[in-house]
Amino acid sequence: MNKIGVVRTIVVIQALCMIVLSVVVVVRLSPFSEGLPEHEPDSGTRTETGNEIVPGSSENDKIIAIIGNHSIRVSELMNRLSEQYGEATLKLMMIHSAIDQEAASQQLEVTAQEQQRAVEEQAEGYDSEEDFYRVMNQQLGMSKEEVLKDVKYRLLTEKIAIQKVDVPDDEVERYIADHEEQYGDKLQYRLSWIVTANKEEANRVLDKLSQGADFAQTAAENSIDAFTSEAGGDLGLIDANDPFHELAILSAASKLGTGEIAGPIAIAEGYAIIRLMERHTTDKPQGQQLHELVRKELALSQAPSLSQIEEQLLEKYDAVTFP
Repeated sequence: MNKIGVVRTIVVIQALCMIVLSVVVVVRLSPFSEGLPEHEPDSGTRTETGNEIVPGSSENDKIIAIIGNHSIRVSELMNRLSEQYGEATLKLMMIHSAIDQEAASQQLEVTAQEQQRAVEEQAEGYDSEEDFYRVMNQQLGMSKEEVLKDVKYRLLTEKIAIQKVDVPDDEVERYIADHEEQYGDKLQYRLSWIVTANKEEANRVLDKLSQGADFAQTAAENSIDAFTSEAGGDLGLIDANDPFHELAILSAASKLGTGEIAGPIAIAEGYAIIRLMERHTTDKPQGQQLHELVRKELALSQAPSLSQIEEQLLEKYDAVTFP
């Protein structure tokens, strides 16, 4: 449970919120707004009050882009963002407020250790936590602090959801016994590969490698796998029993020492040459930590979904929106 797909769903919505908030920065820093004419507000229109930008203000009428003979003003951008993302962003803000109020009333909190454990679980499959945060930033525009904030709200919602769900010790122990393989240490391979269209080409590549050619450079020059060739053939960390990778690749990797090469290996795309970069073992929780993890998973499976909890909280705290 709680894999990366969960946080990405929440993070995407949070990213929309950041888009709207960043408009003020764009207005103040955009080179388009310097030296361009500003529309003077009509007499009697409202202007800035404190730090708030209100309709009719000169700040709202700044030009931030020009295309041919057409200019785009801040007010147009704000209106478009509001139309596209306003409803989702507003609902997220209301949900967070409701969660905060409910957590305070039930004296619930999320510790830094709980946040860290959740991030470690979500970062499985990435080279490192730093790589996980880098991907979150590149793909979703989220900083480490923003990801941690969304993790915190998900964990709080889970705690609210399972407050009244009781899972006996014997049920926890029985589940662990029935799913022993799920909670053992996980072996992963860090692999790179070079994919060729036929066996002859694969053998030519092997000859180059045997003569001392750099694997990453050879992958960039010869691999037909567009997704990995530019990265030197890097496949990242792969579970030793990953069902999404061909058994022949995993079987060959299991027999390699670090830095060793195997191939040609017949695959759906043609033939592959693989190199084992490292073996990595993920330590799973043990003892009391494992029992509490399983208890939480079982409780969540019996509780209402997190989206249902969010809707219930909005209703409980009389959430109202205005046109």
